[in-house]
Amino acid sequence: MQVRLQTARFIAEKLGLEDIKKMSDVKLVNKLLGDDRFNIEVAVQFLVWLSDYTKHDYFRTVSRYNGGDANHSYYSRVMRNMRLIDANSDLMKDLD
Repeated sequence: MQVRLQTARFIAEKLGLEDIKKMSDVKLVNKLLGDDRFNIEVAVQFLVWLSDYTKHDYFRTVSRYNGGDANHSYYSRVMRNMRLIDANSDLMKDLD
């Protein structure tokens, strides 16, 4: 999910995540890089916050996750990948 230090700090402040707020920058960076589960949990919390912030506007949520308000190229890549996942999951259903 590639959560940046600044993003983890931001979401910790917004959501009152005291365990993250108490970590030093070095410890937090190491945890983000070395603990996949932790990294994903922070990313998901950020996505949920963004979704609420954008009033559930999927385009703006996805764009802002990648650091912009209207990042069309990133959004297009995400949507292309979502279609691939959806197509492959349908194939898998047919195998059952």
